Order: sequence, then structure tokens, then C-alpha cells
Amino acid sequence: MQEYTFAQTLKSLRKKKGVTQKDLAFFLSVSNKTVSKWEKGISSPDLSLLPPLAKYFGVSTDTLLGLQQETQKSVREALLNDFHGLERKEAILKAFELVRHTVPAVNDFICKELRDECTEAVFPQTRPKFCRTRIARPDCFSFTASHTDVNVSVTLLGNESNFSWLKDEQVQSKIAKLFSFLSQKDSLRLLYFIHSKACSESFTADYVATHTDLPLQKTRDLLDALCEISTCKCTSAHLTQGTIKVYECRGDGVLLSIITLAYEQMCGKNYYEQNYNYSCKMIGEA
Repeated sequence: MQEYTFAQTLKSLRKKKGVTQKDLAFFLSVSNKTVSKWEKGISSPDLSLLPPLAKYFGVSTDTLLGLQQETQKSVREALLNDFHGLERKEAILKAFELVRHTVPAVNDFICKELRDECTEAVFPQTRPKFCRTRIARPDCFSFTASHTDVNVSVTLLGNESNFSWLKDEQVQSKIAKLFSFLSQKDSLRLLYFIHSKACSESFTADYVATHTDLPLQKTRDLLDALCEISTCKCTSAHLTQGTIKVYECRGDGVLLSIITLAYEQMCGKNYYEQNYNYSCKMIGEA
């Protein structure tokens, strides 16, 4: 019965991971037939192969052998366990570390583990009620919105400078330049096209003007301004008919995030699924 349990567990874990018998055999340096026999319950792997097998599937050896059922916990339950017993300061720092490492970890997994490129677009699940949360403390602000128009999550923590840079005139000028650019409707139309897959990574002002119906000179001015506030770059190409400017931009996630937050602030519904503390006095003594 134990061999049969192991066989069923192995087959289930392999299919859940989305790998073939050949993939698993290659990882363990055994033959395809050997893995097939394991899954049919004809034979079992050597004890030395159990630890790498368990690590490969991300389970315990007891679970692999069918001696213990792996309990499925929700993300919330798992996080609550991690934060149990921590002081508030430790909890906030841990929350920041989780955010900082989660996306790179997922990205590494996608690059290394998922061999077949998935072309399906991914969206968080939209709930019947508008999912919008705001959690604020003097040194920690978190905002999340998830619906058909916007999926965004942002966390703002207090800093040692106490946002003193906000009083710096040079900083004020740079920030004002960014918002001055974004305040123009034509800028938003241009940014929409540049961030679409219809736009190539390298382009000219003529190319953008043609696809956005913006005046050519206006397009040139906007693209030059964009180079000062984003990751967009500009180089000169020397052709037989003269020198032209070639712009290069693969999209700017920070700019798109700022615009998305502005949309949510101005167009989002005023409904919060969670709203622990509306106060956001994050700057200390001014």
C-alpha cells in the first residue's frame, strides 16, 4: 500500500509541477523507464534519491512517501504565521522585505522553471465588490486596488530624512517638471501609444505622430521632454538625407504606475474593502 501511495503521490506532484517523466528522469540522472516504473508502483527509488525528489517538488519526504498530507494554507494564514510574535517595528521591516523579494523570486521561477513561454495575459481576480484597500500608519502606508480597469499595489514607508527633500527647491523643480509633463492631455495620448505593443522600441517623431494624430512639432517637443523625466533615450542617426533623431523606449513602469495611481485617485470608486486607518500623517515635525 505504501508503494502505491508513493506512486500516486509522485505522479500527482509531477503533473502539478507541469513536467514530463523525461524531465524528472533527466533531473535525477535516471532513465525514463525507471520513473515510469515508480509511478506504476513496480519499483521505488533508492533512499538517496528521496531528498532531491522532495526538494524538486517542494515538499517534505514524509509527504512524498504518503506518510503525511501536505496542508494547504491560504496566503493570509501563511503570512500571519510568519508575523506571529513580532513587534510592530519588526513586522513593518519584514513586510518591506517580503515586497522587495517577492517579485524577483517569482521572476526567477518563471525564467528558470517554466520552459514554455506563456502568452496568456495575467490579471488578478476581479471580485463582485470593488476591491480597494487603504492601510495607513504614521510610518507605513499601503494602497491596493483591483478591478477591471486598475490592478495596482503600492507601499510607502517612512524614511530617515523625514521627506525633507520635499522642501528642496531643486527637487521641487524636478518634480514639478514631471507633473507639468503629465498634466498635458497630448502627453497622456503619447504615453499610451509608447507603452502599447503596437509601438516599436526604437522610433522617430514622425512614426509616433502618424500613429497618435499629434502634430509633428508637438510630438518632437513631447518626446524631448520625455527623455528628461523617464528612461526614454534619444540618439542621432546620420542618413544620406540628413540627420534624424531616433528615440528608444521599452516603456517606463514608474511613469505608468504614477498615471495609474492618478487614475485611481480621480476616477476610482470611494469604496474600501479594508480601511484600517485613514490618517496618513507620515511626515514628523515640519
